[in-house]
Amino acid sequence: MSRLLSTPRPLRVATDDYGKPVALLWRGRRDPVTVGNHWRLEGDWWRQRIAREYYRLLTKSGIVCTVYRDGGDGGWYLEKMLD
Repeated sequence: MSRLLSTPRPLRVATDDYGKPVALLWRGRRDPVTVGNHWRLEGDWWRQRIAREYYRLLTKSGIVCTVYRDGGDGGWYLEKMLD
């Protein structure tokens, strides 16, 4: 079952030199990740320009989640968790 968050939550993400996630910094620790999928979304969505880079991640602790980097503010957000 997956849980789509009603409002994406800000998230700290460690990246490599190319901007690819290597770890999530949450729950007071660093949780290394493996990227399972990567895609981009760009366009006008109901008059609000969006540009996001999405990643489906598997954490070392066994959590599968979808995160994205917002092209507007550069921040990382947690959008979905799968269990």
